[in-house]
Amino acid sequence: MGGTQPGATLAASVGIEIEGGHCEQLLSRGQSLPASATETFTTAEDNQQTVQIRLFQGDQERVEGNELLGECTVSGLVPAPAGVPDVAVTFTVDRAGVLQVSVQNGTGDATLQIEGQREFDGVAVETAGRTDADPTNDVILGVDLGTTASVCAVPVDGEPEIVVNSEGDRATPSVLSVDDDGTLLVGKAARKRAISRPEQTIASVKRVLLGEDGTVELGEREYSTVELAGMLFEKLRSDAESAVGRPVEKAVVTVPAVASVRQRGRIDRAGEIAGLEIERTIGDAAAAVMGYAYGSDGEQTVLVCDLGGGSLSVSLLDVENDIYEIVANGGDDELGGNEWDAAIVDHLADQFEADHGIDLREDPQARRRLADAAAAAKIELASRERTRIDVPYVAATDDGPLDLNATLTRDTVASLTEPLVERVVESVRAVLSGSRHGADDIDEILLVGGASRLPQVRNRIETLVGQQTARRVNEEVTALGTAVQAGILSGAVDDVVLLDVTSLSLGIAVEGGGFERIVERGETIPTVESVEFTTTVDDQTAVPIRVFQGEHETATRNELLAEFVLTDVPPTSAGTPAIEVTVSIDENRWINVEADHDGDSEAITIDPATERSLRDGTRRQSEQERPAPRLVTTRDEDEATASDESPETSAARDLETLIDEALDVRNQLHRGVLYCRRSIDNEVADLRDNLEKTTRNIESIVGTNTESADKRDEDGEEVGDRLVGELAAVEDSLRALLDEDTSTGLAFDDLEALVDRIDRGLEAAGLVLVDPDGGAETDPYRHRVVSSTESSVPEGRIVSVQQIGYERDGAVCREATVVVSAGSPAERVTAATGQTDPDRSGDTLDRAIRDARAPAVEQFPSPPRRSVSYEDFEISATLGTGGQAVVYETTHPAIESPARIALKEPARGERTLTHDAISSFLQRAQTWRTVDDRERESRRWRSHEYIVGVVDVGDTRPWIAMEYMDGGDLAERLDGTEGLPVEEAVWIGQCLCRALEVAHEYGIAHLDIKPGNVLFTETTPSRWDLPKLADWGLARKLLDRADSMEGFSRHFAAPEQFDAETFGEPDAVTDIYQVGAVLYAMLRGEPPVSGGRLAVRKRIVRDDGPPPAPSADRDDVPPELDEIVRTALATAKRDRYESIRYLRDDLEALWKSPDDTV
Repeated sequence: MGGTQPGATLAASVGIEIEGGHCEQLLSRGQSLPASATETFTTAEDNQQTVQIRLFQGDQERVEGNELLGECTVSGLVPAPAGVPDVAVTFTVDRAGVLQVSVQNGTGDATLQIEGQREFDGVAVETAGRTDADPTNDVILGVDLGTTASVCAVPVDGEPEIVVNSEGDRATPSVLSVDDDGTLLVGKAARKRAISRPEQTIASVKRVLLGEDGTVELGEREYSTVELAGMLFEKLRSDAESAVGRPVEKAVVTVPAVASVRQRGRIDRAGEIAGLEIERTIGDAAAAVMGYAYGSDGEQTVLVCDLGGGSLSVSLLDVENDIYEIVANGGDDELGGNEWDAAIVDHLADQFEADHGIDLREDPQARRRLADAAAAAKIELASRERTRIDVPYVAATDDGPLDLNATLTRDTVASLTEPLVERVVESVRAVLSGSRHGADDIDEILLVGGASRLPQVRNRIETLVGQQTARRVNEEVTALGTAVQAGILSGAVDDVVLLDVTSLSLGIAVEGGGFERIVERGETIPTVESVEFTTTVDDQTAVPIRVFQGEHETATRNELLAEFVLTDVPPTSAGTPAIEVTVSIDENRWINVEADHDGDSEAITIDPATERSLRDGTRRQSEQERPAPRLVTTRDEDEATASDESPETSAARDLETLIDEALDVRNQLHRGVLYCRRSIDNEVADLRDNLEKTTRNIESIVGTNTESADKRDEDGEEVGDRLVGELAAVEDSLRALLDEDTSTGLAFDDLEALVDRIDRGLEAAGLVLVDPDGGAETDPYRHRVVSSTESSVPEGRIVSVQQIGYERDGAVCREATVVVSAGSPAERVTAATGQTDPDRSGDTLDRAIRDARAPAVEQFPSPPRRSVSYEDFEISATLGTGGQAVVYETTHPAIESPARIALKEPARGERTLTHDAISSFLQRAQTWRTVDDRERESRRWRSHEYIVGVVDVGDTRPWIAMEYMDGGDLAERLDGTEGLPVEEAVWIGQCLCRALEVAHEYGIAHLDIKPGNVLFTETTPSRWDLPKLADWGLARKLLDRADSMEGFSRHFAAPEQFDAETFGEPDAVTDIYQVGAVLYAMLRGEPPVSGGRLAVRKRIVRDDGPPPAPSADRDDVPPELDEIVRTALATAKRDRYESIRYLRDDLEALWKSPDDTV
């Protein structure tokens, strides 16, 4: 925008990397914001067509000491000799700390463009001297009332500042909920209950308030919509008072650009409930421009599109210095990000219903969880081409719980939501057509609101306007704009003017039901307009005046604001009297309507806060004058359950029923164990709900059976008493656990102990639990199949157990419910492709798959987890050395069959281990053990393990005892070959992905994946030996000569491991590159790069282009596999797979493809 603004400055310099790793300063520390700088670039090589730009913030001369903000590439240069092109790149930082990059070619060539990011959040900004509100002025609070969240700001020393709430957050969720004891919760506390108690939660107070007027039932009482909004305003006011240290009694509040008088009136009344006088309501789009451009110089026309969670506001403004004139307003108060979420929810729910016959939309809790997952996916797709959606235990059947797992692409969402985007475009088009400006007059496009991140929205707006300049600004600018307006009203801000306009037309009903406009939409306020009318019948002495607001030509299709009657009109023929109707609107949007005939007049003033009460001229004394209740009492859920229980259900159970109920409790606790093991924060509420429900069930069972012993025979009485006793003990333990703080998680050992207690009680009843292991084959008599995770064929190998069953006296009384896959990998391919004809012609991979049928693996071996003594190891042979470590084959007397284990410790040679080396080894050994722990925990819902297991690790002495793998490693199998069979290579690749999926889920990256770390066991009855991933970082920097070690295998290393400054720090995406490199080696018999360390580094960092495709020398490698390897081996991390899951999905899709080419 070109000017300066006091108060907001750069906390550190912003610069770019130049030759030699130096940082050239563009914007200086302390420079006022907004600020911009232009740098001219040229090419260093002949015919260079791109220029790479890396941006840093900091005050060091070299980039190593500064913070990397991001990088982008200028492309589209016309080939020319080095030094000839003249490229001007402009860097602009706004007040919110968002840096934008734009490009212009000095030769006038319009083909230049920015590839990758062109906006970078996170520039450090200082706002010195802004801690307390100005004591000389009243504090007027600025409130951006949002559908999803509300943000407050106040003017401090003439500058707007965001108010941090009592939770330490800069935004407060616009959510209300009723707790189980009847307490009204507001904000973050209410948001936490949106999933577990959707029926007791208002997910968007703003939408309820601006919708149809009425009441909402929460708990056991009804609240008016205004009353609920008052609760939200009360929290915002209270938090603001705590932040500024002074009373807050006035506010400026945002509304949609097309908000009606009645909607603005409800906001006024809600403010009164909270003790806030609403000084002004301001369109949210206009507020965003004020917050963005405040303090800037110059003239420009700005189009702003504010697409929030529940409404769309579009405004066109002329900005000259600090004068903001709204030229035109528009929008759609029923269109926002929620509609995108709803479209995704419908898509996912339709798919789930097609697969399982269950409509998740009918379950409020499931729908809420699905909506949250859809919202997260929508945000992720703003920067990625696809995302994964996993909602565990989203539904349940008689056979057990079901998960929702789906992959969503940006193209799919674009297709689903195209009608929504069209509504956005129509609103923008309407604003442009209703203004005095054309598209060519627009200098800047601002996009505000979470949904504006979506590329399809941005692209369509840019196409409509004919500019590629749309800028997404921080959502907080809207709240900052309300604070500017608040400062104008309080006197804290000088020389700023907002010229607002009417959002809708105002007029009266005329003969035939038509609507005669008196004040047109878009008129600058304050305004006064008059229109002359006359009578419609002879001798008419009274004229009814009915005032409407809207744009429809039929009066009753618009909103009726008020009505009154002009009397004492002299009787005369129709059409003779001249009746002048004048409508005036002041700056506070109070509307005065006056009807006058020869000095006799009637008038009415429409105060937005009085709403419909103006019809009879009296002000309704309603919610705004009643104190807001703090506590609502609801009937206890247990009492309600007990009162509704019929005599039949409360009758004593027999022993068989008691056993069934006890087993149900056992299964509920088992699901609680799974919740704990997954350790996912957003499932803490699910865990507590699970335990609370389990406790209530036990209480009911124990209470019903305490007096029922006489209804069973002697043996049954003893067994029943024992089982009831165990259940009562479990109930006591659960109540003790629930009294503790479970917000930080709950140790699953506690729940497993309770499961064991129930098992003891069931065993006393003569039960044998049917609890199949993962990997066991399905038995149609003992196991009921819930669904298939990897094939449409519901038979084969068990993946996870959903419910435990039992048998008694040799007969199965209750089946276990399980999820299965279709057996071995080869069987899955055959089942999915339907290629069962042995004579069918096809390529080599098809025939190999048809020949690869093998028995399903019943169970994969796992090493015992024991505490063992190093001194008791008996070393029998050296298995190998490398990476400054040695591995022995050993036995240990404390470990049963299989007796052989592998012992790994640092290789000493003639050197000594330093203290740091010992600590490093032990730390990495514990990391390996942690990965193995996580994988073991995950095994209940995954097919089997793919990580070499850990028996024990050293405490002070560095060693690790691990699973003995008898099949050698992948490097040995590749030695001297030209590659493995394609189907085996793909199988191994999938196994590596599954191992890494577990590790990445818990934030652990391997970073040294190579054939030598892929070990095999020959003990599994399948065509191919089972591969497992070993050596989770143990060979790095172990000895005192650390500088002589590489720490990773150069032939399989990713670019960022050679040059983190250029390519970013190694992370989970590095593992994806390395899996791609191993895939490449399995297909060609050699790594993607070869040579010494310096040669490899030079080739990778310089990016000499991809290696030859795997299919270059092999006819049996399909093109799809070439593309998979190419994507995994991309030089830039952003061009690789974003998640190991996506790589795994593509490999599995290749297996399942029905095409003849695969």
